[in-house]
Amino acid sequence: RVLLWWLQSGRRLRRLAASKALERASLLGILVGIILLAAEHDRRSAPGRMWSSDSLYQRFHAVLVGGNIALGIFFMAELALKLGVFGIKYLYGPFELLDVVVVGVGAYQLPSMY
Repeated sequence: RVLLWWLQSGRRLRRLAASKALERASLLGILVGIILLAAEHDRRSAPGRMWSSDSLYQRFHAVLVGGNIALGIFFMAELALKLGVFGIKYLYGPFELLDVVVVGVGAYQLPSMY
């Protein structure tokens, strides 16, 4: 019974890892990440001086950091899923290797975002 559950779970995970929905969610995550990076600015810069108070700027900055952390966790989970389902074969493509490098650098930077 446990073996049957395990096999069914493996099929579901394989379908999810290869699905268009996960691919679209990843593309949406990339777009959101670009927007978050574009919105980031220093308090002393020209856009930063437009904030009426430090607390509003701090809140805005906290939303940006939280969004970056959430995206980092999503991309790490996606990579773990694909490596778990496809194994080492996932790394054969050049874009997949780039994905591993980018997610790895992002994972390394996550603790410094706090």
